[in-house]
Amino acid sequence: MASFSDHSSRGSSTGWITTIPLRIGAGATLLYLHGWGEAVAGWHYLIKQETWPLIGLLEKAAMPYPIVLAYIAAILTTFTPACWIIGFLTRFFSIAILPVIIGALLLANRLGEHLEAEAALLYLLIALTLFITGPGWFSVDALFKERRRTTRR
Repeated sequence: MASFSDHSSRGSSTGWITTIPLRIGAGATLLYLHGWGEAVAGWHYLIKQETWPLIGLLEKAAMPYPIVLAYIAAILTTFTPACWIIGFLTRFFSIAILPVIIGALLLANRLGEHLEAEAALLYLLIALTLFITGPGWFSVDALFKERRRTTRR
């Protein structure tokens, strides 16, 4: 029988009430508001030689290697929320996105963008929460865990 605090069990309502909506909602929001737009802008910068505002922002903040940092941020802010939404390698990507989120927080503070700093801080707390709690029972990670458990028997 699963305990009340066991988030991995299908019978537990706690995993559904807390982790799963947080993971899917935060992932969809991060992908829609930040990741997808930056990925498209990075693609247009690479293929069509259009300007990419993120590079200008990083240069204005005197960040080293602004083009490399912009591509790393765009890739991570696209793949991390997609993986959060489906619950694939949730803990790994929650840690992988931390340098980007901390960088965004520092950049927003340096440029005086308080709303962006607040959003970065909230995403930092969400990433830490998902790292601690895991993806919940409704995830690809849970399917792999269940498959591994059944093959060991």
